[in-house]
Amino acid sequence: MESDILFGVVPALSTLGFLIVALVIYLAGPGKSRPRKNFILVEYIYWVFGPLVSALAKLGVTPNMVTLTSLGLASLAGLALANGLFFVSTFIFALTVFCDIIDGNLARKTGLTTRGGAFLDSFMDRLAEGVLFLGIAYYGGGNWVTVVAVAALILSYAVSYARARGESLGVNVKVGFAQRPVRMFILTFSILFSGLAAWAGRDVLALQLLGGGSGIIAIIAGQTAFIRVRHVMKHLDAVKQASSDEMAPLPSKSTDEGRVIPTSQIAGEMPA
Repeated sequence: MESDILFGVVPALSTLGFLIVALVIYLAGPGKSRPRKNFILVEYIYWVFGPLVSALAKLGVTPNMVTLTSLGLASLAGLALANGLFFVSTFIFALTVFCDIIDGNLARKTGLTTRGGAFLDSFMDRLAEGVLFLGIAYYGGGNWVTVVAVAALILSYAVSYARARGESLGVNVKVGFAQRPVRMFILTFSILFSGLAAWAGRDVLALQLLGGGSGIIAIIAGQTAFIRVRHVMKHLDAVKQASSDEMAPLPSKSTDEGRVIPTSQIAGEMPA
């Protein structure tokens, strides 16, 4: 537990203290009169990470390098979680969030905003989410927590795949509650509270909190996956029906002699 506090709580509090002091400076100084195009916290994030982004750009670091670094950090977070280092895992995973912020800003600053980079970023986000659930599954030791963590992993991927596959078929699939930020919010706080329980000597409670957080994610992810699948199928069926209606043959008219006259000719027989 001492190592978890030393390498998790101390750097986390130091980073939080730095961000709070920087926020005060931003509000009192250059950020006070700056014209804002975005929400104030968004502008603050651009400002506080600006020097780091500029330094990375001068060093020739690309956004894809930062994205790959994010996956490496997420893997370390999952490894720490598997070994019960909850605070370390939370802090390292928070660094992956910073990487997500930095790679986007770096792409805009260097003019390297590409569709390939956006794809790589999204792909790495899914892998990062996966390694955290694997860490929980390993820590569960094969009990119910392991089962719930694996279920949360599968259903979370189902949510992402339903959107990716649906949009590849031309359907807008931005429906459902359990999008990635929501899942990561629940997961992060369940890990953090598990750390607090372990720090208080409540190891069983820590395990239950991990399982409970994973269970909530599994439930809402399953619901969202179902909603997205139904949404895509309804849309595709509606498109198919519309196409069938357009291609259906025109009705015909039978005469007394039994000869069939196409409807296209009937219009000429109708009175003006």
